[in-house]
Amino acid sequence: MRPVEKWLTIIFFLSVVVAALNVVVAIARNASLVASWRQAANSLQGNVITGGIWTPPTLHLVRRDTTVTVRLVRSLGILGTASTQVVIHEAPNPVYVCSPGIPIDGESRAVLSTTCEIVPAQFWSRVAYLFGTRKPLTETPQFDLNYEVITDDPRAARQLLTRYVQMQIDRLRYFQGGNDVQVRFRQGSLTITRRGVMRTDRVLRLWIEQSLELHELAVASFAPGIDFGEEVMQATVGAVCKVCGDSLEGGEVVYCRVCDTPHHRDCWRYFGGCSVYACGEHKYKWSPRLARPNV
Repeated sequence: MRPVEKWLTIIFFLSVVVAALNVVVAIARNASLVASWRQAANSLQGNVITGGIWTPPTLHLVRRDTTVTVRLVRSLGILGTASTQVVIHEAPNPVYVCSPGIPIDGESRAVLSTTCEIVPAQFWSRVAYLFGTRKPLTETPQFDLNYEVITDDPRAARQLLTRYVQMQIDRLRYFQGGNDVQVRFRQGSLTITRRGVMRTDRVLRLWIEQSLELHELAVASFAPGIDFGEEVMQATVGAVCKVCGDSLEGGEVVYCRVCDTPHHRDCWRYFGGCSVYACGEHKYKWSPRLARPNV
């Protein structure tokens, strides 16, 4: 065998070995991902569907009148970059939208008839906002600067994007050190896409819970007979934090998921949970409990 043929043979076998190792690693990583997602599904009383050793898992669960699907997609304009996507669908009657409410049975109920998409503003979009060529949508300048809202019904989008919805979108954007998220409301569904693969059950559970929190806040913003902003503000007017004793007005306030007691967010973290005796809850939310619309 001539030297050239010998080297070509060696290179060929090395290529085969490298390819085989890549296959083994890919199979192992996918198996680990499936195991983590299955743990998250079990803790959330859902289930995971797999299509084989190569196919990424899909997680399904039901929460009250909503269905949740979590999957991996190629998105956000980056070729070859995987993103984690949560789709929350409320059936049979969606109650959050980017279009005006229409009267049903004597009450105004919001029905989704167009698309509302919220994405982080890119450099030139931020420049356009600063120079006044991109008009503000909400009453929060920082949110208008940091995000671009794509909708053909600005009035309804403004109603949807309450201060607490804005805060929750921020939390999803910077979740686990991220900086890229796409939020879309369309035809009764909420789709949240974030770049990257969530490979641990704990991170995936937190992401799903935060996504469901955004869904609940969006629903509350269109609940008939409820002024979401006023209801939240009334919960803190004249109230004091049970940890530090200072007023809750004007600060960053969170609420106990069990008893709805408001706290300063920093005080909640310092205390380690709800300060109400015998409550002991360790998880908080961004808004007090609001009655869901009866539709």
